[in-house]
Amino acid sequence: RQGEAYGGAGRRGGGAAAAAGAMAPGAQKLQALAICAVYMVVGPTLMIINKEIMDSKGQICFSYPFLLSSLGLFFTSFVTHAMHLGGMLSLPRAHVVTRTFWLRNILPVGACHAATLAFGNAQYLYMGVALIQFLKAFTPMVVTLFSYILLRKSVSTAIWIALAVACAGTSMTAAGDMSLNMFGLLLAVGSSCTEAIRLVLTQFALQDCRFSLLEGQYFL
Repeated sequence: RQGEAYGGAGRRGGGAAAAAGAMAPGAQKLQALAICAVYMVVGPTLMIINKEIMDSKGQICFSYPFLLSSLGLFFTSFVTHAMHLGGMLSLPRAHVVTRTFWLRNILPVGACHAATLAFGNAQYLYMGVALIQFLKAFTPMVVTLFSYILLRKSVSTAIWIALAVACAGTSMTAAGDMSLNMFGLLLAVGSSCTEAIRLVLTQFALQDCRFSLLEGQYFL
């Protein structure tokens, strides 16, 4: 009878675990939708705030895009290091990050990330928000192209068509805004290229590390 009791408890535990597993995909979808919703709100808001901060005709007129972009990086680094010192952030993969590994794998990714933010913010000094979004709409195409060239990843025709449709649809947001500046255009190209290189380097150099979100920000 004692064995039967243990067996029944095991079956009930297994059923509960199965039920929890069945609910996991739904919870993951809700979490993904919530993250996308927050991103859709925060992203445009941040762009408008950056434009207002650096616009020469605005009240603030803070025309230092590199310094502005570095504030976010410094804040992220400060928070993650403070969390680690306070015992709220564990670093299970810290043994992997030697000085050589950091210089060879992490530093290039961080440098490209910083360059992307700096070039992206500098565009607001020369072009309007709508035109900047028009140019940023082609970043997925640039990323896919760099992945094909550097990683030799084959891309199907269906993916290219989907990217073209997505980029064309997003670029329609720039209708009526033709305040094109050549230096601003070069900044947009630099921002897209450094972002593409960052993503390719991340996949090539850090894909086996499996850092968590905060752990990755700590080392970057």
